[in-house]
Amino acid sequence: MAERNGHISESLRFPLWTRAIVDEFTAGPVTPLDHDLVWDRLARPAWRALLTERLGFSGDHIDTEQPEIITTIDGRIYLNASLLRVWAARMPVLAPQHIDAAFFTSDGLMPPFTAESWHHRPDLSVGPLTDWLRWVLVSNDQSALEADLAAARGLAAARPDFDPQADVEVFAYLDTLAPLGRRLFGHYLEQTLAAAVGPGIVAAMATEVGLPTAAIQLIAALGEMESAATLPAMWTLSRLVRSSTVLTIEFDGGLDGLNERLRASTVDDAVALCGGLDALRAELGFVSNAEWELTTPAWFEDPIETLAVIDTLRRCDDDRNPALGREDRQAERQTMVAGVAGLIAESGNGNGNGNGNGNGNGNHGRITREQYHAAIASTAVFVRGRDQARAALARLLAEVRMVVTELGTRAAGHGDVEAPEHLGFLNLEELGYYADGGLSHVRSLIDRRRATYADHEHVRVRHMVDGRRPDSRLSVPDTLVAEAGEVLLGSPGSAAGGRGPVRVHRGRGRPVFEPGDVLVLDRLPVSWTPYLIACEAVVLTNGSVLAHGAVAARELGVAVVTGAAGAQDRLRDGMVVDVDGVTGIVTVIETANAVQCSVG
Repeated sequence: MAERNGHISESLRFPLWTRAIVDEFTAGPVTPLDHDLVWDRLARPAWRALLTERLGFSGDHIDTEQPEIITTIDGRIYLNASLLRVWAARMPVLAPQHIDAAFFTSDGLMPPFTAESWHHRPDLSVGPLTDWLRWVLVSNDQSALEADLAAARGLAAARPDFDPQADVEVFAYLDTLAPLGRRLFGHYLEQTLAAAVGPGIVAAMATEVGLPTAAIQLIAALGEMESAATLPAMWTLSRLVRSSTVLTIEFDGGLDGLNERLRASTVDDAVALCGGLDALRAELGFVSNAEWELTTPAWFEDPIETLAVIDTLRRCDDDRNPALGREDRQAERQTMVAGVAGLIAESGNGNGNGNGNGNGNGNHGRITREQYHAAIASTAVFVRGRDQARAALARLLAEVRMVVTELGTRAAGHGDVEAPEHLGFLNLEELGYYADGGLSHVRSLIDRRRATYADHEHVRVRHMVDGRRPDSRLSVPDTLVAEAGEVLLGSPGSAAGGRGPVRVHRGRGRPVFEPGDVLVLDRLPVSWTPYLIACEAVVLTNGSVLAHGAVAARELGVAVVTGAAGAQDRLRDGMVVDVDGVTGIVTVIETANAVQCSVG
């Protein structure tokens, strides 16, 4: 099922497509330039190389011209879920259900996996996949990733000065970024798959010793997460605002014009806040609400995004300091790790002589204590590695975004486009031609494509699409508003619980809620991580245990339930709910203050 002219082809070898993984970084439809620069030029070749060079797929399995890896449906990017399930079926210690649990929702709409004869490849299971698994569970060698992380961190400093350059010279900078971009996409994809191995083994072992709910705690409080890098600075700046009468008055005046008011002020507190904001953006300005979209502003382009987070955090009491309880959570995890290891020894499972199997194929022994400890270590290495690879890729795509912004600003200055971001509606070839002095009359072409994009924005997103039934909509049917006493089922996300009033968020705008609210949304972008500090709990309608929102919530000790399909439709602002991150159950406690309709 490859993409051909924007449509799914007729091949049914890999029929299942998913928004999982993708929707955390690109929430809306893709522009032609996003498609060409990010997906065709970087992601697609990186994905195919990983599958064929490291993960045991031969060339006859994957189309060379149009790999069945990435496609567009209703203008949005989808990844192939069937490929991941086949890969898991071949893995010595995994199974398709482990991949489903790691990346896909638990809403019961996922079609069951059906093994086919060509899936079984023992030559691969004992060859490339064994080598890859040894890397994940034994060597944990991250030297290749670390080298490219360093290269990504140096991109901003090495960026050429665009001012004296002609358009075609600015455009040429994109070619210099492509090799590192493909490597970083490859790292992110490989780290993502590697990050699923450890938790899969840990969950199986915890279940085997009779502690299935311990699995979440065993993969929590890992520490040193790149996506949490903004938290200390954001919290410090929010305390400055909270303690300052002058700054409180400015923030109470609203976000509109706030940046300008702060910059114009000579009051010490305002000067200190602006200095802190500048330092934060200098280090982490590449962060964006949609990191894989070239026309979505990064923080260095839109200071209001940073100020909006601080505006929410300033209303938090000091007991929500993200540093509080971190050491306790890490100590609890280590105690649980040791406790489960002790149960493995007591149950006699530590010698690997049992007759269980890891993937349902009947050819693997019961997980040993050594494998358990290797899985615990691997989880920490690769969950962190995935986060680091994501940040490095975001840094590179921020450089690509700088090129697009520069050319777009010039085009708007010439009157060729209405707004700089509209240049993203050209494809890569057209952009190159325009930069070289051609295609001067682009507005009508861009206007047509903007209209198509707008149509796609209003299409209800299908989280999973089954190509065997291309007209089927694998989504939750219309449901009634929940009543007091009802429960909504999702998947466990963290070893924590929380109760509070609901705030349902829809759309792509920043969330608006009060500290102590239970935030209900479909996904949590990486840039929204600081908002978790203010949440009593989070309910995600999509995602799973390795979704960014779940990983970040576990680090902060915040209750989170993932894959709670229909929660945005069944819950209303003002309802009081209890969120159990251990069981994945959301219980409606009170509906008296529920409003008729939620606005995001």
